[in-house]
Amino acid sequence: MNCNHDESPVDPVAQEDACPNCGERESDELVWLDDERVECQRCRTVYRPGAPAPDGGPTDSSSV
Repeated sequence: MNCNHDESPVDPVAQEDACPNCGERESDELVWLDDERVECQRCRTVYRPGAPAPDGGPTDSSSV
């Protein structure tokens, strides 16, 4: 199995729940930290799925 992220995700999340930083949608790469926050294992961004990022940019663990 190759690790090419250009392929379609096997088990994708909804587009609005994708990582706001890198666009990762593979559910196995998006790990829930608590009831509100998810950490993307690809770029390590922590965000709230479905919520707009502050100032339209990526969220990180220091701003959540």
